[in-house]
Amino acid sequence: MGDLVGERSAGGRDALIDAAIALVAESGLTRLTYRSLAAKAGVTHGSVQHHFESIDAVLEAALSRCLEISLAPLREVDSAHGYIDTLVESVKIAPQVHAFQYQLILESKQRKSLRPYVKSLYENYWSLTEQSLKDMGLEPDMELVRAVYAIGEGIVFQIVALGPDDPAGAANAIAGFRRMFEPIISGPAVTR
Repeated sequence: MGDLVGERSAGGRDALIDAAIALVAESGLTRLTYRSLAAKAGVTHGSVQHHFESIDAVLEAALSRCLEISLAPLREVDSAHGYIDTLVESVKIAPQVHAFQYQLILESKQRKSLRPYVKSLYENYWSLTEQSLKDMGLEPDMELVRAVYAIGEGIVFQIVALGPDDPAGAANAIAGFRRMFEPIISGPAVTR
């Protein structure tokens, strides 16, 4: 597996986090164990335990890494077109990051212990979406923030789920988002 955010020392904490993201993205959250993580990272079981006291600690570190990777480019966006383009580009650059996040979200339906992670994930994305909308000159309320994010998330989910099998579908969704969002940007600021 290639590194998600640059060079990693073999068997170190960062390499284990990257391996956890890849493992969950490829095989699902239920497959994440100390043993499977050690095998994926090419280290001993003891090495995993040395760096992480529990699987929840692995998940927390992996989610933190995913947010770092996926949110960083969005912090620089100042237009609606830039927002969706950057979101889509982040999927192309690091598809495992988004697949990991969706696995976590879906598994939280059965495992209530994961819900705080999912809540944190969404709060981070909503906060950044709100700031992006403000940077575009809008005065968004939470309804608009969640709606804009939900559209972007839906497009990203389709790209993650269908991958290269449906490039036209992704392009159509992006074009539709732009067309729908244009009047909001061109018109008066949205207020509540």
